This record gives sequence, C-alpha cells and structure tokens, in this order.
Amino acid sequence: MENSFVNVAKSITQKEIEEVESYIGGTFPTEFKEHYIKFNGGFPVNDRYCMQDYDTYTSINGFIPIKYHYDNNDNWTLEQTFDHFNKKGYLPLYLIAFASDYGGNKFCIDLRTGDVFLVFMDLGHPQENPNAIRKIADNFESFVNNLEEEEEEDV
Repeated sequence: MENSFVNVAKSITQKEIEEVESYIGGTFPTEFKEHYIKFNGGFPVNDRYCMQDYDTYTSINGFIPIKYHYDNNDNWTLEQTFDHFNKKGYLPLYLIAFASDYGGNKFCIDLRTGDVFLVFMDLGHPQENPNAIRKIADNFESFVNNLEEEEEEDV
C-alpha cells in the first residue's frame, strides 16, 4: 500500500532533480527520485517507522523538500540541509538528509548503496561516533512502504 503525503511543497521535475544531483555531486536512487516527483517533501499520513534491528519505533516529522519551501515556511530545502550538514563535514558527503523525526534526528539516503540511515544528532559528531549513524532500511522504497499509522495511546 502506497503511503500518501500532505502539505507538500511545489512539484519538481526530473530536470530539477538532476540539477540538485549535480550540486551535491551524486545520484539519487531511482525510487527516491520517483517519490520526490510525486511528493516533494511533506508529511506522510503514516508517519511511524519500526526500526526492527533496534526494537523501537520513530515517527517522522516531515520530509525535506527539494528546491521549494513549503507555503509561507522558511524551513530548509534539501540543498540547504546539504550545505549545513554535509559541506561543513558533519555528515559524510554520500549521506543526504531527506527527513527528520520529532527529536531533530535525520533520516538519510546513502548515495552509494541506496540504504536508509537514521542519524542521531544528540549523540555527538556523527562521524566521530559510530553509534550515531544506524542503518534502518535496505532502500528508500522499503522505508516508505513500511511506514505505519501512529497508534492512539490509551489515556
């Protein structure tokens, strides 16, 4: 079942994605590009992800849009996020942040392998702490397809 997204940014084209790929010096996996052409950033309706290898869940606070900001919102684009985290050496150049959880941790796509990682921003410099960067999915499609609906907690 395909997950839908709400409050997405302005649509982007294949050409605009290629411009971003040129800017970051890498190529996104095909399924990543297809997803972004359909949903440029936004908030998944099913926003919870089970990290089975770590026996825990995390919830997505939003996907980072490419090129365009959300309506009347100054949140960063994927390119601005790349400038802040990758160009300054905080993240390796091949790990591109595409979403955040509610704690500010970053979901990243590995441009070399297509794997999805969660980078824990509160565990110190990710390149100096191997526990800060954790693989959570074998590819972007698997990651998106395994997002679940947040369960209501009993009060």
